[in-house]
Amino acid sequence: MENQPKTPCPPREEIFRHYGYPEDTPDKGIAVGNWEKDDAFERLAFLPELIPYLDKSKKVKIIFDYDPDYPRALLQVTGQKPFVIPSEDEASEDSGK
Repeated sequence: MENQPKTPCPPREEIFRHYGYPEDTPDKGIAVGNWEKDDAFERLAFLPELIPYLDKSKKVKIIFDYDPDYPRALLQVTGQKPFVIPSEDEASEDSGK
């Protein structure tokens, strides 16, 4: 399978602990992603694609943690615009049904 990770992904808590974050690190309002270390710098090139999702009226923070001796890199983003999942009715209207 092409999209399978090269190495199994450790649990989120383990990744945060590796990078020195406390156990009770809040995740509310924070977008978190982790990437295989071999792809991490290539993926950074796509950060400009986040710009439309950031709210200029909020404090924005983008944190990238990388360790060449650890299998995953960590990306955290705060200050994004609210994400609302459309109801089924709204989705139907948008699709022209």
